[in-house]
Amino acid sequence: MKYLPVTIEALKRKSLKVAMDEYGAPLHVETFILDDALPESRIELLNHFSKEERQKASITLKETVWEKDNKTNITAWYREKDRQWVLVHAMEWKKGSEF
Repeated sequence: MKYLPVTIEALKRKSLKVAMDEYGAPLHVETFILDDALPESRIELLNHFSKEERQKASITLKETVWEKDNKTNITAWYREKDRQWVLVHAMEWKKGSEF
């Protein structure tokens, strides 16, 4: 089965389920609880949640990584809302990057 190429713009309009239907399974999927102790690769998430929200330790996120092309990956973070995983934030990064 051939899948569509993934882009951040396209991900903004899709739930995780729809994205997986269109782009196939991500290279990586991890579910975690958001808090203030974020690794550098997730630091941009601080812009999307208040300090109070992070301190409650009640926000569950799903991190996915798709291959955009031979040189670039896209990481997308989803939060469950109304029984669907909806996009919170996504970023592109060069393969081989160290965070």
